[in-house]
Order: sequence, then C-alpha cells, then structure tokens
Amino acid sequence: MSLLRFSHLQQAHLIWNHWLQEGDWAIDSTCGNGHDTLKLRELVGATGGVIALDIQEEAIESARSRANAPNVHFFCQSHTAFPSLSDHHPIRLIVYNLGYLPGGEKDKTTLRESTLASLKSALSLVATGGLVSLTLYPGPPEGAAERTLLLDYVATLAPGEFNVSHTSWENRKAAPSLLLIQKNTLC
Repeated sequence: MSLLRFSHLQQAHLIWNHWLQEGDWAIDSTCGNGHDTLKLRELVGATGGVIALDIQEEAIESARSRANAPNVHFFCQSHTAFPSLSDHHPIRLIVYNLGYLPGGEKDKTTLRESTLASLKSALSLVATGGLVSLTLYPGPPEGAAERTLLLDYVATLAPGEFNVSHTSWENRKAAPSLLLIQKNTLC
C-alpha cells in the first residue's frame, strides 16, 4: 500500500483515525456538507463530542442531516471565534477544509485573514499533544493567497512548541494539500 495513492482527504482521515479516541473532543471549523463532521463523530464515539461550525446556514443544515447526534453541536458562525462550549472540554483535534462549500456558490469562500485569525485561536485552544489539520485548496485566487499566508505563518512557529508538516503534490498544479500542526507537550 502506498500512502501517495491516497487523496489529501484520505491522508487526513488516516491521521485522524490514529489521533482521536473514544471520548475525545474535536472541532470541525468549516463543516460544509458534514463529511468531516461525520468522520469526527464516528471517531469520538458516544462519549466524546464534536463542535461543528460554518457561516452558511445551508451548510449547517446539510451537515446536521448527515452527522446529527446528541454529542454533535452545530453553530452557524465564523470560525474566527470558537463557541464557549470548547472551553469546557480538552480539544484533541481541530480540522479545517478550506475553500468553498461543495455544490454551493464558489464566491462564498474562506478568506485568508479570517482563517489566519482562526488558526491562531486554534493553536491556543487545542490541547497539549493535540493536532490542527487544514486542507488547503490553492486553485482559486483567494485559495492560493490563503495557502501562502498560512504557510508563511506556520514557518514562524517555534519548533519547541509546535511540529508542522505540509504534504503537497508538487507535480500537480494547484492541487489540494494537507497542513498538520501538532502542539508539543512542552508548551
């Protein structure tokens, strides 16, 4: 089996499978149609929890129809501020699937400045030993600018505090990529 045959999302899910355990808490910062929310719900089980955010009501309803459960909490709001519910549980994994809502309007997309603000909050919020996972889509102009800004920012993170990995398809123009940031136990 070759890891390089897996898509960026399949790679992310493989990592999440090893990261989350029954009883953990996770945040889907851009829940979209709910595919990642459902995956997180399955991984945390009935004793864990998932917080799902999106700025579009259409996305929240789509995600709710796919991943609704008593331990999945939906919020129609920007990812620039996390709900206070996240203050009451150690957050083991925070995920972002950037870009636009699949099947939605392509001009409604994540924006580099709000995503950077959200990432900074996520790095503060995620539990020690926890992970922030971002799927980047550099195809559209805003996506390319968002990718550049985020990669420039994570390059400044102190190695003693964070481990940063970026997996990209170098021979595929504008292909999605996976950015992973682990908060070290020394923080």
